[in-house]
Amino acid sequence: MSFARVTVLCGALAVFMTLQGCGEPAKEPAKEPEKKEAAPATAKDLGKMAARMEVLEQKPLGDDQLKAAKMHTEAAKMQLEAAKMQHSDAGAKTPLPEIEPKDAFKDIPYDPPSKPRESSKYLNSIPPLSKHNYHDTLQSSKLGAPPAAVEAKWNADPKPYKPPPAPAPRPAIRAAVEPKPMPTPSEPLEESVYGYVMASLISDSADIKVHGLPKIARIGSAFGLFLIMFFTQVFLLVQTKRLVSPLEVKNAREVYGKYEKLMYTNLTTGESHTWKTVNGYDRGIDGFFIASNFDKLKHEEKNEMCSIPLSQPWFLLVILCVWALAVLDNLRTATNLVLRFLSIPSTRGNQSGLTHHHTAVGYLDDEDHRHQSGLQYVDDGFEVVGLAVWLKVSLVVFILIPRMIMCGFLMWLGARWLTATLGYADVLLNSLALVLILDLAELVYKTVVPFHGKRLVQSMYVPHVRKEEPENCQTMFGMIFLGVFAFALSALYMTKLQQVLPGYKWDVHLVCQGFLDKAATV
Repeated sequence: MSFARVTVLCGALAVFMTLQGCGEPAKEPAKEPEKKEAAPATAKDLGKMAARMEVLEQKPLGDDQLKAAKMHTEAAKMQLEAAKMQHSDAGAKTPLPEIEPKDAFKDIPYDPPSKPRESSKYLNSIPPLSKHNYHDTLQSSKLGAPPAAVEAKWNADPKPYKPPPAPAPRPAIRAAVEPKPMPTPSEPLEESVYGYVMASLISDSADIKVHGLPKIARIGSAFGLFLIMFFTQVFLLVQTKRLVSPLEVKNAREVYGKYEKLMYTNLTTGESHTWKTVNGYDRGIDGFFIASNFDKLKHEEKNEMCSIPLSQPWFLLVILCVWALAVLDNLRTATNLVLRFLSIPSTRGNQSGLTHHHTAVGYLDDEDHRHQSGLQYVDDGFEVVGLAVWLKVSLVVFILIPRMIMCGFLMWLGARWLTATLGYADVLLNSLALVLILDLAELVYKTVVPFHGKRLVQSMYVPHVRKEEPENCQTMFGMIFLGVFAFALSALYMTKLQQVLPGYKWDVHLVCQGFLDKAATV
């Protein structure tokens, strides 16, 4: 019984050991094949791949051809990157040299197509990549290997690779930047009596048939106000020329003549070295000026002689320049309006120069408006788009040209009066009086013209001669030139054109500067 148990146990142990594989010798694990390091890519291989990429990029491509060439180019780039990695893994101490294909790889074949081909013909014309060690990369791509017939044909008649000619260097030319033209929007009329009478003529003359008597009354009142204002300015100019400036000029000539007589006379011998002007006043001869004679005058006489404005040329020059700017501003405004009115298209027939888009009569179509309308609505008023010929003549001949003539005469009279005024405080006061005459149109407008008349002026827009103006020297610095012109005109008047003191010798400033400095000391 015990023997049977032992036998069963031994058999079970043998079966267990058999299942566990203990009865057979252990198998050795399979050895992995040794990895052979790829030979590092040479500089020649890299140059070939770079040349191959240039070849592909030079071919004339269509849509399908471009897709195929891009795939070949990407494959070449992958091979090139792999070669660089092999070179780096090989532990090369020096980097790959830069290779010029035109110098080192003239034997690389290249057959440029004579004309664009179909995609299939283009793929067949690609040089066999076996010559360039691209089969591994190409086989892994979607294109597949090239046909054997193409490879045999290529080997029979290879053509050397010719690099493309280097592009000619472009000359360094500075790009000319064309300035963008600046728009010149329409501007409203000036807020003065001149602007009021012009706005009334343009606007109310078109509404006479519709509104009748009220429009006629406003035209008459505006034109009457203009005549009163304008003749007031003329009256003041005439009276200034008749009553004020002649006395100032006479006093200045007498004082300067007395000064010249004294300073060019030898008080010891009594010999005088002077000559007479056309007006009968003394002028000294160069070389005989005696500065010490000034000390023998009384204080009142010195003060009188040193109060001549020309004895302080810079002070008088600035005063005259400011006065010239004030007058030139009015002249520029009048001249600008003349040019703008003349550039506005003339309306047909006896049209008054204004027809609204919508009136009490009804609407006008675009064709009629293009020929007859004098105004068109804008955001905050009306824009003049057409004027009748008679209206242009009225505005230019009866309003603007008389204003320009008056401004020119006022400029000359003001400069003469200021140059003859004795006393520097009086020079400043007289300049303000002249500006009052010049700005009388604005004073009357602000005082007398009703609100609706002012609103009419503010809403009446007159277009410029040109709708756009380029950014050039004329448009950007034109107004600066006007200031330079005012300065030059003032200097020219003082030195050459003034006839208050003809033959003025500029010899008062030398002796009066010390006297004035001492008199001004507190």
